[in-house]
Amino acid sequence: MSRGVSGTWSLTKALLFIVIILPASGCNDSIDADYSDLDLAKVTGTVTLDGKKLAGARVIFEASDTTYSYGITDDSGSYSLMFDSIKAGVLPGEKIVRITMGGMVNEGEDEDELDGAERSLTGITIPEKYNRESELTRVVESGSQTFGFDLKSAP
Repeated sequence: MSRGVSGTWSLTKALLFIVIILPASGCNDSIDADYSDLDLAKVTGTVTLDGKKLAGARVIFEASDTTYSYGITDDSGSYSLMFDSIKAGVLPGEKIVRITMGGMVNEGEDEDELDGAERSLTGITIPEKYNRESELTRVVESGSQTFGFDLKSAP
């Protein structure tokens, strides 16, 4: 099957369109979210366990609709909440606070053996009353706030 000169020229134009014009037509990998209407509050604080700074803990402020902001404690036990992976902050309102060290040891392990606590791969055990069945709540208001949490490993 012969294409001839016009068939080849059409194919060339199509390839030029795909290579030159299409990438310039607005395909962009960056997301420019508008956070201006959210009234995000800045929340920071520290977490200790039995009086010792708790590094590597996840601090989650969860709303009743299950949306949440999160932070991870540094070596000094300090955290700063993030609304998402780009923007710092948390929406104002009442929150359940969950503090966790991450994944469970031996997925599928009998929870009774953990005595209602979460044990992380680091060997640190955080009682369930601070994570799955959290008793911690805070009301976040506009502006900046600091919330510290002194967790106890024993009841």
